[in-house]
Amino acid sequence: MKQEEIGSIAGMIWHALDAKGDLSLAQLKKEVNGKTPVFDWAVGWLAREEKIVGVSCGSVSMISTSGAS
Repeated sequence: MKQEEIGSIAGMIWHALDAKGDLSLAQLKKEVNGKTPVFDWAVGWLAREEKIVGVSCGSVSMISTSGAS
């Protein structure tokens, strides 16, 4: 069950970033209505698969697609 949930949220994250471009973690979580800890696991999964990258801009972490498909 959790793996399906994580996969579903990961897909929503990917589509949100594809449609809206770079988003902060807070914006992204709000955009996909992400719940802890599933949202965090989905972000980690996408990062591990090199589908997304995170960049710190001061105190804000921005997330974007890595350009890999």
